[in-house]
Amino acid sequence: AVGSILELRPEGAELLSGEILPVEDVPVGTIVAVRPGAKIPLDGVVTRGESTLDCAALTGESVPVYKQVGDQVAAGTVNQVGFLEIRTTTTADNSTVAQLVRLVEQAQTQRS
Repeated sequence: AVGSILELRPEGAELLSGEILPVEDVPVGTIVAVRPGAKIPLDGVVTRGESTLDCAALTGESVPVYKQVGDQVAAGTVNQVGFLEIRTTTTADNSTVAQLVRLVEQAQTQRS
């Protein structure tokens, strides 16, 4: 279960310069670019653009969710149609995906 959750998180985040950094190296407050078809690398807030996100793998929501400037986005969701710029609000260790991994690991420990 933990492995499939970890697959939600992309390994890299694209900076506006085009440089790709490992998500672990991206500080809070960094503006990242998210192209159509790419996963949101870290939790953040949309600062430019609009799109729909596929949140099914993270939330189970089967209908794409519309996002625009000022909206919160979660790591692991997939940008569908528009180009987005996102200001990161968490580090990789504190992202929604990381929290989900910790919850699953705790549940597995308690079950055994």
